[in-house]
Amino acid sequence: KCGNQVGPTCPGLNEFGSNFGHGFFQDHHFHFGYHIYAAAVVAHFLPEKAKSMHDKVMIMVRDIANPSEEDNYFPRWRHKDWFVGSSWASGIIKRDVGPDPSGRNQESISEAVNAYDALSLYGAEMMDVFTADGDTDKAEVARNVRDTGRMMLVTEITAAKSYWQVCDGDCGAGTQRIYPPAFSPKVVGQIWSDSAQMQTWFGSSWWKVFGIQLMPQTAISEDLWNPIWISEMLPQFSASCDADEKDCVNQGWSTLTWGASAVLGGCEIAKTHVLMLPDSVYATDGGNGQSKSNALWWIATRCPDTSAELSN
Repeated sequence: KCGNQVGPTCPGLNEFGSNFGHGFFQDHHFHFGYHIYAAAVVAHFLPEKAKSMHDKVMIMVRDIANPSEEDNYFPRWRHKDWFVGSSWASGIIKRDVGPDPSGRNQESISEAVNAYDALSLYGAEMMDVFTADGDTDKAEVARNVRDTGRMMLVTEITAAKSYWQVCDGDCGAGTQRIYPPAFSPKVVGQIWSDSAQMQTWFGSSWWKVFGIQLMPQTAISEDLWNPIWISEMLPQFSASCDADEKDCVNQGWSTLTWGASAVLGGCEIAKTHVLMLPDSVYATDGGNGQSKSNALWWIATRCPDTSAELSN
């Protein structure tokens, strides 16, 4: 049992990079977002199971989105920066290193968007569950979770279009380009307190940078993947993937290029290529949050004709 002490029982506290720094409170919104999203799906289909899980799920909710000063166990807004609108995945201090001169940072804003979408969905589903039970107190708490998630979500998406998505002009939501013309990529990989970088923690290949700002591909991607940005970034994303086809395809990242292509109406070619991909790509770094059925669902819901074809 880990007692929050450095030693053999707490491996996450021995090495900063273990579990992406989770033991140092890094990336909690990224990680817990997937679990909360799954809990929302359970709540929709299995309300009794959701009620039995609720207290445990709420620990994750409070960890990443606690709004209350009266909660003695979790800080308020662990990751969210309400001034800039986006979140920070890590703080400024690293154990045995000290303050990072570049300050705080966040890489995958799409995973932050997923986390806050998950909050809103979980709150909405549990509000229905508790209302059906006549438990007005818990329904009110669930409503607050939903509304908190919605506010965190809309500000995160606006920040994505302002800082991470790079367009020649407006990138959607009334945003304007903030980067100088010399910055040619149509995406930013990492935002720091003092800089914006075209790289990821796991490599600087452009297809990795584009991919990490698109995953996971869910319904909320409709708001995040606005066609203005997709039309400008897709040529760069596709070119970088084609130039490193073995790794980009085999590691699952090409599924996102075809999802982006479908946003612009390229549903037939996207469907053809997704159907050709081996199942093994969905067990890789870029594909393990995706599935062939999810990729085809996305394509089908971009183009009604493709949807009818796939259902047949």
